Amino acid sequence: MHHLVARFSLLPTDSGGRKSPIPAGQFRTVIGQSDDYFSAAIFPAAPISPGGESVTCPVTFLLPDEALPQFPVGRAFELWEGGVKGHGQVVEICGS
Repeated sequence: MHHLVARFSLLPTDSGGRKSPIPAGQFRTVIGQSDDYFSAAIFPAAPISPGGESVTCPVTFLLPDEALPQFPVGRAFELWEGGVKGHGQVVEICGS
């Protein structure tokens, strides 16, 4: 079951973003802000390209009880892969 839906965009490659798109399907990553990051899987229906348009997709957390309180609707966050590679914003919390 998915825990929330978020909109993701990646920084352009020349600005420190990923060198390749996030593929469609399931992709494991880390999201959060400041020093509070959480392991997650995102499920984009289409690839998310560096510097391209944002993509809205479901998110599932490895530890939902710890992560979900940090991600209310409207919360902005970072996509982290050894550095900030993109940004996101929570669009919807999924029912249980």
